[in-house]
Amino acid sequence: MTGEPRERDPRPLRPDPSECCGSGCNPCILEVYEDELAAWEEREQRRQQAAATGGDNPETLTESMKSAAVSGRMPPSPCATTQE
Repeated sequence: MTGEPRERDPRPLRPDPSECCGSGCNPCILEVYEDELAAWEEREQRRQQAAATGGDNPETLTESMKSAAVSGRMPPSPCATTQE
């Protein structure tokens, strides 16, 4: 299993600058990306440290990812909301 990409938590994709509407949304899609990237980088660093010490436990990593999402460190994408 070593050497396989970690598809369960892929690096966030950078939005194209043209995806920003320029109307001052709070949060802006570009700010959301920066927050998601920072959270992903932190999780990736923890995964790499765990793998280096032999502590790579997929269940723990999954719980860690859930915790990050629930804590608000990974804000929901404004594109995911529906308007009625």
